[in-house]
Amino acid sequence: MKILLILALLLPVNAWSNDPNYDSATRIVTFPRVTIDNDTAYTNLQLLLPPHDAWKILTATPENTGVTQSLNPFEEIRLSVDLSQFNGRAEYDLSPSAKNELTLESSGLTITKVTLDNNLLPFSIYNGDLQLRLLEAARHLVVDYTFALAAPFQGLFNNGAVTFTWPDFCRNLFPCLSSPEFGTRNQLQLTGIADGKTAVYPTQLSAKAPAYQLAWAVGDYVYQQLGITDAGTRVSLWTLANHSVAISTGLAKLPWVINWLEKTLGPYPFGDNVASVEVDWSNNNATGMEHHPYWHIETTAFDNPRIHIHEAIHGWFGNGIRIACWEDFVFLEGLASYLTAVAAGAIYGAEEEASIWLNYETLLHSAIQRHNPIVWPEGCGQVNVSEIFTITTYMKGAFFFRALEQKVGRETLLAALSVFYRQHQGEAVTFGQLLDTLKQHTQFDPWPLAQAWLRSVHCPVVRLKLLAHSNGSCEY
Repeated sequence: MKILLILALLLPVNAWSNDPNYDSATRIVTFPRVTIDNDTAYTNLQLLLPPHDAWKILTATPENTGVTQSLNPFEEIRLSVDLSQFNGRAEYDLSPSAKNELTLESSGLTITKVTLDNNLLPFSIYNGDLQLRLLEAARHLVVDYTFALAAPFQGLFNNGAVTFTWPDFCRNLFPCLSSPEFGTRNQLQLTGIADGKTAVYPTQLSAKAPAYQLAWAVGDYVYQQLGITDAGTRVSLWTLANHSVAISTGLAKLPWVINWLEKTLGPYPFGDNVASVEVDWSNNNATGMEHHPYWHIETTAFDNPRIHIHEAIHGWFGNGIRIACWEDFVFLEGLASYLTAVAAGAIYGAEEEASIWLNYETLLHSAIQRHNPIVWPEGCGQVNVSEIFTITTYMKGAFFFRALEQKVGRETLLAALSVFYRQHQGEAVTFGQLLDTLKQHTQFDPWPLAQAWLRSVHCPVVRLKLLAHSNGSCEY
């Protein structure tokens, strides 16, 4: 848009005379759609061109293709957590862009001390958040705190055996910024681990990650290496000793899946060791969580390769690339669901992929009957993700990408996804940015398709070409 406005400023008024978007009577030129720095987009932007060739913006309707991202106040967090004493220390390397006032989410913690560049720093707590006033050019912030066991899926739970902080419960584990737009490199050190127990966690996340990605699990674990990819990524399982599973043919092929993802999408960003970790969530409906590089799989779902594939994919889309707004949640979960079917087809065969799509169709049919929200809401930062955390979001997103594949071809779509990943790895992005990249690299405009699938309560016809008996049961 900046270049566009400069051109509008430089061009004389008569240069617009033959433009169908220019009204000579009012001297107004209308741009149907304008994007600023591949970020915020506007529709129907109008410029007034007075006789002296100056210009003035009259109207512009914002569109959710992008947002102006907040600058991360810190670039790295180092956590030291004592599980026997339930206390922790969080050290933050402040970025040069850090503002003088900083608020960290900490409602589940008791803050005991704060230092800034080795000097005690006064602090206050407001609505559970830690509020700090930083000195200019300060670089090193340290927060000491205590924590407690939390309710299930709200921090450290199950008698201290496992953590779960998605979407915003990092506040019960360490002072944090829970919005997925903020990404930091992390280091973690656990002490006070009970005798005879093993703590499974990454000591370092060298690529930027959302706060909810950091996690650990403690228990009687058995380690099993499955294989190494062509890029050198070691793929393993951590299973609970009291429920140690035999490695099925499906699980044995997980290295093949990771290898396919690396070759299809791009390099894995979180080190050269990955693993599926079995966790006991007491048979909750949740089945997995993308705590890369050691993602968690609930014990009752651990023998299902589809769950492992889905969570593994989030290492690329969800963790490797973050969303800037919860409104774009369908981008991550819809894409992960789509790629689960495609990866399964590549590794396990066409029948497995066909089975997954038939299952998706059944899930979508059932989900829409129960709860059918707009799965890609307008705006940014205005919706609580719990409002769209539904199987409808996963399935509509998956079928949107499948419909797009049918328009442009699988190889073309995967190539465009790889371009987007390689361009934006480590960044927070919006669904609109992805759609614009797909349009550029596939020569097909996916916006109308996205509007039909994701911003409508209706469901376009689903016809599974792989399944001759499919009757398009998602037409409502």
